[in-house]
Amino acid sequence: MASLSGMEKSLAIALASTGTEKKRRIKRPVDLVTLARHLKRLEDEYGTQGKVGEMIGISGRMVGQLMAALKCTKDVQRLISERKIDSADAVCKLAQWPRKDQLAFAEEIAKRKLESKKDVRAIVKLRMDNKLSVREAISRVLDSKDKKVYAVLFFLDHRATKHLGDKGLERSLRREFERGVGRENLLGLHIRGSAILVRVTPAGMKLMKKEAKSLGIPLAELGNALLEGAVARKSSRRPRVARNK
Repeated sequence: MASLSGMEKSLAIALASTGTEKKRRIKRPVDLVTLARHLKRLEDEYGTQGKVGEMIGISGRMVGQLMAALKCTKDVQRLISERKIDSADAVCKLAQWPRKDQLAFAEEIAKRKLESKKDVRAIVKLRMDNKLSVREAISRVLDSKDKKVYAVLFFLDHRATKHLGDKGLERSLRREFERGVGRENLLGLHIRGSAILVRVTPAGMKLMKKEAKSLGIPLAELGNALLEGAVARKSSRRPRVARNK
């Protein structure tokens, strides 16, 4: 039997690694770096990822995602080649990170401390929302897996909501919460309409209650109070909320 040419081999590997839904349940015969190189060869030959996708039965967008390993650093590609990281979704997320941060992220995935999809997405979101380093974001996600997490929803009054379109003020509000509960205890802060969703550690929850008590207000009013503080700080004025002596 004649041996396959380089292009025929690339096509055979691409088909065996993707193809129909039934085939996708079968373990890929090659790692994601090897697959990406074969897909790149096909793209160079046929011109676009869309054309490659038509040949092997997947979308052009999926072809691009399966080639994401080529955007990773050599050290990260080594972990992928050894199949210590073998999730296409995880590799796709890795490729979107700055190259200087990729290895730290990849090493945690390879150690199996991070579940490929849920944890990776949580780290990406946490890092973007809180402007954290990759190691800080990883540490928070790993810590939150072992700790109880509190989610508190603060509803803002109509006077406060007029300020929410100001992105600078939103950053100031995050800093107000960090001052109150500690940066390490604030796991997330998201503004949705006229509400603020805050996720904190048990220690952070205690500190929020302590802060509300020191201000002489119910916990439910803390969001409004801290927003007023953020407005005052942004305007270079003292916070308007007077603490009880």
